[in-house]
Amino acid sequence: MIKGCKKRMIFIKDTKSDYFDEAYFVLKGDVEYKDSYESDFVMAATKIINDIDGLKKQKSKRKRKFPRLILGMLIGASISSAIFAIISIFS
Repeated sequence: MIKGCKKRMIFIKDTKSDYFDEAYFVLKGDVEYKDSYESDFVMAATKIINDIDGLKKQKSKRKRKFPRLILGMLIGASISSAIFAIISIFS
């Protein structure tokens, strides 16, 4: 056990997140903590959780678009090759 160590934490039990059940935020030691700031800290912590949820959902959507990109590149390359072959035949 560490004596003389005091950590201030914000604990959010129901995050309403797809990824997190609970969240713990440890405040820095040099942050002035007043009871009037508590709602601001909770709002900031909730915003962080929501931002992370949004990022994970955006990343999952990007993975679905990748095969379309490859398919488009293959179609473009095959059309370019066909045009090049036709031009070289008639030249």
